[in-house]
Amino acid sequence: MFGKLAAFAGMAMIGGLIAAAPASAAPAVAPATAAAPLFSGWICAGTPVPAGHVITSIRQDSGCGGRSWFVRLPANGLWICESSVPIPPGYVVTSIRQDSGCLGNSWFIRFG
Repeated sequence: MFGKLAAFAGMAMIGGLIAAAPASAAPAVAPATAAAPLFSGWICAGTPVPAGHVITSIRQDSGCGGRSWFVRLPANGLWICESSVPIPPGYVVTSIRQDSGCLGNSWFIRFG
């Protein structure tokens, strides 16, 4: 019984030390930059596409009052919807196809 009580007291003391640690001991957080946020996900059509991102899919979405777009950062060898104009800097379109996932045409982009 005494051993359990000593262990509990020791844990309580360590917990108190951790709680009393100065804020400077917290891990550093990277400072915010002016660069575009890294984001991928669905947004309502008509919402501004985050800077540097492209539309890769379009779907009917009653929650958005019509359609929504899936946006992400561009990558080499990616199909993007024709609505993703302008083409991201440094990329070129190497193929075009009819794509129901884009409700029209999609473009295959490569870093070029």
